[in-house]
Amino acid sequence: MNSLRSEWHLIAATISDILRWSYGKVTTLEDLYDPRIFGPTTDLSCLCGSLRGEEAVGSVCDKCGVFVSGDSVSVRRLRVGHTELAVPIPSPFDDSVILDVFPVAPILYRRDDHGTVTPLGERYQTLVRVNRALLESMPEKWSAEYLVAARESGPGEVLEAINDIIGRATPGEPASHGDSLLALLARSLAVGDPDIAAITRSCGLAMKMRAIL
Repeated sequence: MNSLRSEWHLIAATISDILRWSYGKVTTLEDLYDPRIFGPTTDLSCLCGSLRGEEAVGSVCDKCGVFVSGDSVSVRRLRVGHTELAVPIPSPFDDSVILDVFPVAPILYRRDDHGTVTPLGERYQTLVRVNRALLESMPEKWSAEYLVAARESGPGEVLEAINDIIGRATPGEPASHGDSLLALLARSLAVGDPDIAAITRSCGLAMKMRAIL
């Protein structure tokens, strides 16, 4: 008699998945480093200092909007944001899944211990710049004029920037970067990284349980 067992597998995340994971929307370059989205910069304090100490842990400051944690590094390693795309794109992992948002990885994968922006962080900056430029050139989103303009323009540089972040191969380019999201995911899978959920979400992948024989 065959028995069923279950295992985790990865599928393309939907818009609702990405928005459920996100701690806030990234619109500008400054938003990429906003502690209200990606977590506090110090332990046991909000950004403005109105909330301090062990008794404040778990609270969000009503002045600066920053969460107070006893382990700010862990928070900044886990929190994912999102950016609203100027035009819809197919998921990099499933053409049948259409996205108008894309995840933004936790800040500790985009800045090093000294606060310097990493190569991956620079790619997110490129995405924000090209996406914002395209969005500002388009008619009001979801208007009839917008739909025509979106079809005519296509995702172009926005999709190129996303593929560069993920490490997907594009014509004439290498298949991956050593610091791409897919490279980070491969290393995390190899070592059993407990923070792997943050990396899969950053890729735009959802972990689902599947029953198998």
